[in-house]
Amino acid sequence: MTVLKTNFLSISLLSIKLTSKQANLENAFYASVTAGSGRQKRVAADWNKVIDSDGGSAFRVNLLDQDSGNPQL
Repeated sequence: MTVLKTNFLSISLLSIKLTSKQANLENAFYASVTAGSGRQKRVAADWNKVIDSDGGSAFRVNLLDQDSGNPQL
C-alpha cells in the first residue's frame, strides 16, 4: 500500500496485480478474508481445477471483491 500525504489530505492507494495466471495440472484452492478500519472488507479466492490430467486440461478462476463502505454515486 502506498500513502500519499499533503498538508491537507492523506490518500491510500491499494494496488492489484493484474497479470494473467495460467491453469496448471494441480488442484488448488486459496481464499482470504480481510477486514480493516471502518467498514473496509475484502475477499479474494483462487481456484485451480484439473479437468483431464492425461489430456492436459484444467481451468483457473480468480475472484476479488472489496467494499470500503463508500456510497455509490
